[in-house]
Amino acid sequence: MNIKTLKILRAVSRISFGALIAIFLGGIFSVKLSNLLDRVSVPLFVTALITEIAYQLFSGISDRTSTNKKLHAFRTLPHGNYKIIEKGSSLDLGTLTNDEIDYLRKKFLQNGMDDNDFYFNSMTFGLFKKKENPSSELTNKIEAILKLKDPVEISWLK
Repeated sequence: MNIKTLKILRAVSRISFGALIAIFLGGIFSVKLSNLLDRVSVPLFVTALITEIAYQLFSGISDRTSTNKKLHAFRTLPHGNYKIIEKGSSLDLGTLTNDEIDYLRKKFLQNGMDDNDFYFNSMTFGLFKKKENPSSELTNKIEAILKLKDPVEISWLK
């Protein structure tokens, strides 16, 4: 589903819900709008509901398709160690192997973040460890980085 169609679905949903709410509120104060509400409330509600469900369904499919295409085109980095620095200050934070960086890149990409810089703080890394179960070596390295700087946004150099 293309972006234009998704925008149209979203607009129809919002306009339908908005019109329904406006007529409902107007019906409280006006008999004419109250009569209109009797005739259009069900069709407006059904239109709004169906378009919102379609928008939510198709936008999710579009997001998953985009992520799958990025994962399919994923390229591993050249072998070797990479210097890890704090983005912004260039503070040296140690090294990671290309396998460790590729692992982080894939996990971040699967979660909808396609940036090549990683942001961690103690809480988010705790959730990441629980959900993704990274290797103990990678866990130890990131925990050491977080002891130096928490929160941290890291980047890497060859």
